[in-house]
Amino acid sequence: MHSIVQWTNSNQGFITALLTFVYVVATLFLVCLAYQQLVQHQRAQRQQTRLNALASKLSALIHLHGWNNAQGKSHFAAKNFKDIEEAQKQLDAILAEEPPKT
Repeated sequence: MHSIVQWTNSNQGFITALLTFVYVVATLFLVCLAYQQLVQHQRAQRQQTRLNALASKLSALIHLHGWNNAQGKSHFAAKNFKDIEEAQKQLDAILAEEPPKT
């Protein structure tokens, strides 16, 4: 035990430099992890924004053009099926997209 204390006393500059190096490496590692997390969050946010915009468009199409309650039954007007089907295809395409590989 006494020899360890003597060795650390005589090499305290080396030990300080080694601990500083470990601290810097760990800090750089944490910065890289934080950056990757930020990129993933931005990608997910963009995807969510696109999905919300498309869902809003589909909802607006249904609300503005699609409902016909003349006979007390809710159904889509035939002329609007094309718009709704197109919006649904766009939504399906977005949902089917694979996220870019990092």
